[in-house]
Amino acid sequence: MGPLGMTTRISRFVMFDTRLFPVAALWSVMLAACSNSTERESATVVRDSADVEILESTEGQWTPDEAWEIVPEATLEIGVVEGEPEYMFSNVEGALLLADGRIAVADRGSSQIRFYNRNGKYLGFVGGPGDGPGELGYIRGMGRCGADSLYVFEIDFLTVVYAADGTYVREARPYPFNSRERLPYAMRCAENGYYVAVGWEDLSGPPTIGFYRAMAPAWILAPAHSGASAGAEPIGQSGLVVAAELGTVLSSERIGRPTGSGPHPFGRAASFAIAPEAVYLGTGESFEVRRYTLEGRLERIIRWRGFDLTISQEDIDAYRENQLAVTPESRRPALERSLAEMPVPPAFPSFDRLEVDRDGNLWAEAFRRPIATDRSWTVLASDGALLGAVSVPPDLVITDIGGDYVLGIATDELGIERIRLHAIRKPRSK
Repeated sequence: MGPLGMTTRISRFVMFDTRLFPVAALWSVMLAACSNSTERESATVVRDSADVEILESTEGQWTPDEAWEIVPEATLEIGVVEGEPEYMFSNVEGALLLADGRIAVADRGSSQIRFYNRNGKYLGFVGGPGDGPGELGYIRGMGRCGADSLYVFEIDFLTVVYAADGTYVREARPYPFNSRERLPYAMRCAENGYYVAVGWEDLSGPPTIGFYRAMAPAWILAPAHSGASAGAEPIGQSGLVVAAELGTVLSSERIGRPTGSGPHPFGRAASFAIAPEAVYLGTGESFEVRRYTLEGRLERIIRWRGFDLTISQEDIDAYRENQLAVTPESRRPALERSLAEMPVPPAFPSFDRLEVDRDGNLWAEAFRRPIATDRSWTVLASDGALLGAVSVPPDLVITDIGGDYVLGIATDELGIERIRLHAIRKPRSK
């Protein structure tokens, strides 16, 4: 039986897309729901088929008195419009609250990883522009990929590793040197040293023109010392081995041109998150996330009732106005032509980011429509049950979620970036 007593067994499960789900199975689910009509409407339906647990939530489990809230007033803000350069940011690509209370900020403009104490006082930096040991080029992200280390990602996910105290440790690539094999298009890592990645589409043929879906393989990487893939050959000098293949997934929805392709601004794409014991994968094509063991076994499919993803003309007009507003006047005619020719995907992504907080809850950030005035994340418990939605200050891009805080980058109307820490208020459940 499921958590709320609603279980339906299905003898055969073929496709994960609900539109392709066998009709008989759909009827059995509907009948099961009707037979349990006395249950709370937010009950989660659990179905077991082919050893895969499938959870479908119709409504969140939080009551109004139990819902979490991100406190709008920041408990800490770092950044100034004018002043000392160490408090001025340019193109921040990540911010993390470290175990000892320091805050690490990846500032691409200065090619530095800057450190601040819990009161926001500047402590120093590592990196700096260059290609020497410990120096940084184009910063694209930062993560906790080891228990006591800070990993900084550059172009093609070239990785520069620093110890917790900022000492330079090494440089590595999580893929073979001078090869496109296993070259990540997107990648995430976890403190246990595991990675999950999706590769690039097959680029051997002629370019695809217009809107298209780029499909690519996804895989899990494990530390070579973990024993996850006994006998597997390490990838270069990375200290990693391929632990599992996750099959072919949607890498990104793109616009192809004769000169190349780029992600569609409304396009759906693979999103990942890693918990200590599992990998989460979603593509934003529906309100669905798949949970895999670190060995690559699909153990759970999580679905929840979402919202309308229709792309309206109002959305398209708002996007056009936003783009023109930040484009120099001399380039606006070319942009107007490009926007007029831009194809429209079938729907908006259901979400475009996944994160696991320090308590193991899964957070999915709703794609922010051009006409939206807010930001919202859906929160699911570690067992997959839908808890509810959390609103986020509209100017805040979250980069780190703890048990009682969110840390992120806030950008004002002048483009000035600041690092902000906000508390999460969690009323005690009844």
